[in-house]
Amino acid sequence: MKTDDRLDQQNRPSIDGQIWNLMLDANRCHRYYAELAGRYRTHGMWLNITVVLGSLIAGTLLLLDVPSWISAISFFSVAVITIWDVFYQPLRKSADARNVSRQCDEISIASKRLWRGQDSFNELERAIELETRLSNITHAELTIDHDLNERCEKDAQRDAANEFGASVDQYGTPASPEYSSA
Repeated sequence: MKTDDRLDQQNRPSIDGQIWNLMLDANRCHRYYAELAGRYRTHGMWLNITVVLGSLIAGTLLLLDVPSWISAISFFSVAVITIWDVFYQPLRKSADARNVSRQCDEISIASKRLWRGQDSFNELERAIELETRLSNITHAELTIDHDLNERCEKDAQRDAANEFGASVDQYGTPASPEYSSA
């Protein structure tokens, strides 16, 4: 056995662990940002519905014989909601989160190929490249929801254990029980 082959065998568990963690992180981030995109889209929809209904009510109040202060409050409320929508920008945040989710999914697919040995050209270098890319794209300026993140992490671990259970046993990685439990 050549020295290079022995070194490759010694490094195999750490490379497999690195690829496994990358795969879990990419899957977790994909799920997290997809869920976040849906939340922002829902917020934007409700803000738009509120502005439309508020405008209709304010316009109707102008036609009815109601005190002017009620109409003024109605118009002021619509203006505040509209201004908040402009600064909160839920639809832009939804698009940003959807874009990050898509990129994380691409990294997840690439890391699964790496895990399966389908992309074996210098695995360590490719894993580092994917980790760097994942790190760079997940720094979007979006709300952080720790509960959602934990839920997505558990879902990613469960799905990976279900999908790659045989591969985990075959490579002996990861050894910790948190990865192998459903």
